[in-house]
Amino acid sequence: MIRYLGKMRVELEGIQSQAIFPSENGERSHSTKLYIPRKDIRQLGLPILSWPGPIDTNDGIFFQIIYPHLQLTLF
Repeated sequence: MIRYLGKMRVELEGIQSQAIFPSENGERSHSTKLYIPRKDIRQLGLPILSWPGPIDTNDGIFFQIIYPHLQLTLF
């Protein structure tokens, strides 16, 4: 199990380094350069991850666990 999880971590890190994530403006970008789709973040003009539906679904929460840098805390 530990070997499997270690392998998955390496694969996730490889995915993070590629510009494969769609943004709301139609371009593809690295996950580290996108922000979760929230109204307050949109008002800042930051690049937003294109996400089908609300981000607070089980899939959205899981995605944020895998890619914690997508979360933005202000102050």
